[in-house]
Amino acid sequence: MRRFIIPLVTAAVVVSIILAGCVTEPAPPVTPPVTPPVEPPVTPPVEPPVEPGGELPIGWPQEAIWPPENPFEGLGIKPDGSPYTVHHLAFSSEHPCGTFCNSIFLDYSRRAGCTGTDQSIPYDPMGQLAVVEDIYLLQPDALILWSIEEAMMLPILEKYQAAGIDVYQEDHEILSPTIIGCSRHSGIGMGRAGGFHAIESAIELNKPYRALIVHGYLGATAGIVRPFGFQSVAYDNPQWLQVINETPECMWDDAKAADAVMAMLPANPEINCIFESGGMLGGIVEGLRSINMLYPVGHPDHIFVTGVSDDGRAPEYIEKGWMDGAIEHSPMKTCGNSFKMFLIHTCMGQTLPQRDVVLDSVVYDQSFIGTEAWNLSWDVLKYQGLAVEDMPLIDWGYLGIPGLD
Repeated sequence: MRRFIIPLVTAAVVVSIILAGCVTEPAPPVTPPVTPPVEPPVTPPVEPPVEPGGELPIGWPQEAIWPPENPFEGLGIKPDGSPYTVHHLAFSSEHPCGTFCNSIFLDYSRRAGCTGTDQSIPYDPMGQLAVVEDIYLLQPDALILWSIEEAMMLPILEKYQAAGIDVYQEDHEILSPTIIGCSRHSGIGMGRAGGFHAIESAIELNKPYRALIVHGYLGATAGIVRPFGFQSVAYDNPQWLQVINETPECMWDDAKAADAVMAMLPANPEINCIFESGGMLGGIVEGLRSINMLYPVGHPDHIFVTGVSDDGRAPEYIEKGWMDGAIEHSPMKTCGNSFKMFLIHTCMGQTLPQRDVVLDSVVYDQSFIGTEAWNLSWDVLKYQGLAVEDMPLIDWGYLGIPGLD
């Protein structure tokens, strides 16, 4: 608050009129009245009015369109009445994030009226390449691809481009002009979000963290860059966060992650923070439970846990206080935005307003519980058991097209 104080002005005016031979004693001094300091009234800051329908931050729900309303209806139909054909291939047909993405794709295809086929297989880079080569022989209108090894795909994607088949990428950086558009999380950004989340907690509790990184698959780009992002924050803020140990590859597997936690925490009692790089939150929780170190948030022996939410279990763990926060990894956004790009460019013939959509790295913690951002996150919708076809179409604000973003 800026305060203004009027200074006190003191002036002593002494008038001495000496009339030689006429004044027998000096006149008393004249003292002006003292004016007390005046403080101006304090005016509280004026908050700008919030306009109805004003813009929300990018990545927050702008609009949720619930069934049976369907803004996609008819967009997947060609002028001659035949459906557009689009194939989808996720990184895995077994991982919860991959299977949810597959379901989103099939539901959106149904809503748009196009012929959509999911071709996902279990996690296998060479097998995925073979499927992409087989899809090419079918000559579809488009392919939406969540590749395991992007560089491996480049030669076949050049053939797609030469044949006029549009290719959209999910959740990986665009490496080639053969990709029409992409919607992705930043792996480094997700790791850094987890690091800053840990530092905020450490400062609030005045408790420096000594962290264990639980690795997934180090043969995948995401498995490398997410821990790197977390470590970069620790490197810049060693007084609050230091990485003192790392697990071997746990291959995104709960059982391997649990075994690593059970082995490494008793051997490193100074560890009071865990960063998990994706899909293994259940393993972290069960590992801590097995060695009697699972304490809720607020307990003096609580171990700070943050990680990438890949499997829809984070809401339960956050509500129960078993973990402090989850970094959003949303197939509703990655797959949903990539499918909307297909509708905008391939089906509607429009130029994409944004070719490479890099999604915000949102960390959900207990402060989010009950908010719209929480209630419309894919983790919570999945946790509540809502069927994909009953979930809303959400405008996230990235593509700038109402009903399609």
